[in-house]
Amino acid sequence: MEQSGLHGEVNQQPSHSRVWALETLHRFSKLAPTFLSLLLGVRPLFALAPPGYAAAEAATTTTTTTTDTSPASSVTVPTFSEDQAASDSDDLFDEVWKLTSKFYLDRSFGGSDWGKARVDLRAQSNLPGDSASETKATKKLLKKLGDKYTQLLSPYMYTEMSRFDPIGAGFMLSIDDDGYFCVSSDPREGSVAAAQNVQKGDKILEIEGVAIKGKSVFDAVDLITKEDKADVRLTIQSKLHPGTAPRLLVLPRDFNAVSNPVTKAQLTLTEDGRKVGYLKLREFNSLAKEKVREALSSLEEQGAEAYIVDLRGNPGGSVQAAVSVASLFLPEDKIVTFIQDATGNRLPLKTQGATALPPSDPIVVWTDRKSASASEILASALHDNCRAVLMGQRTFGKGLVQGVFGLTDGKGLVMTVAKYETPRGASIQGTGILPDIEAVIPSNILGDQDVSVVRKEDFGLKDGMCVEAMASK
Repeated sequence: MEQSGLHGEVNQQPSHSRVWALETLHRFSKLAPTFLSLLLGVRPLFALAPPGYAAAEAATTTTTTTTDTSPASSVTVPTFSEDQAASDSDDLFDEVWKLTSKFYLDRSFGGSDWGKARVDLRAQSNLPGDSASETKATKKLLKKLGDKYTQLLSPYMYTEMSRFDPIGAGFMLSIDDDGYFCVSSDPREGSVAAAQNVQKGDKILEIEGVAIKGKSVFDAVDLITKEDKADVRLTIQSKLHPGTAPRLLVLPRDFNAVSNPVTKAQLTLTEDGRKVGYLKLREFNSLAKEKVREALSSLEEQGAEAYIVDLRGNPGGSVQAAVSVASLFLPEDKIVTFIQDATGNRLPLKTQGATALPPSDPIVVWTDRKSASASEILASALHDNCRAVLMGQRTFGKGLVQGVFGLTDGKGLVMTVAKYETPRGASIQGTGILPDIEAVIPSNILGDQDVSVVRKEDFGLKDGMCVEAMASK
């Protein structure tokens, strides 16, 4: 799961339309044969200009620059005539139309006249109508984009996204346009947050006693997870009663509904006497950083001298989780990936905090055709920063980023909002990442992984590759 909180007002949209972005799996999508990649709680790097709802105007082109002042691509902000624009009182259809108008990555909207599409579909569907009519019309609207990753989620599917919530307090978070963290989903039924009457739209003023306004999602996650506490202290301001004093709540971090993404961590003594730590990571959910760190610490205590990180079959997870896991292997302030949003702005996401391994421990990352999205972010980050050798098969090639927006009626909207590049600036969309060592990695007769397929000299390949990479700059 971001950056881009994917918020921003369109005619002062209410806070329910905020996004808690992340990368979700194919089981949430009948349209996508593989995986969705989503960014958690991220704001647009720079807000798009208002789309001109009041009257038809000439389209304006806004040229922006990246955070390092290098030029970024320009984007055309759509304008809509008065009869095409949505009113302030949204039904589901108009709520989704506004969000796509504001944040969808492809500003040509798949070649559709987006204002005309709204007018035509509302007329054809006799909107406003009942819930079923609005849902059907909204799905037709999204289909015009021709994007298999952009779709409507049922309330159940939207709630299921909570397994990517790194807080564990029973609700999703987003960032509003004033820089405040807000509760963006109803608390999970039976949770302490629900019992304490936490409401969607409530503002989070402090996390662990630290004022959080204006901070990034990574800052928030770091405050919560760096000490692996069993609970989290939040200072919350009620949305329904803004005149009341903020409340300090101590909420247990409950991940019972989230499975451990590390499915295997074992030490193997090879025939040539090497102690190799093997770690299999299934997905990048809210427990990824904590569980990977635990596994690495255990392997270090057992005397591991080299590591294999197995990302085969890993379809992704939250972008934040991928960056957090990369931080366990790389020094602080290293670029993990670049995110570029609909404005054309390009933001580097960097490592934070201490590493879990000595820099002298060599690493090989295993990949295959099902390693996608967040897996590709981690693999390329370790490779491009000269920390690991890649071995296996070319990865899937998922370089698009989706955001998940909570809607008024409890549904969710998954929408392509950004794309990402590797630390060296390569786009992997549709092409994937070619490993340094191409191989089909077999299991032994018992189904265990044979780490001996990685030769001693394979671990050292990165040194030569990095010399070549530096010489080519």
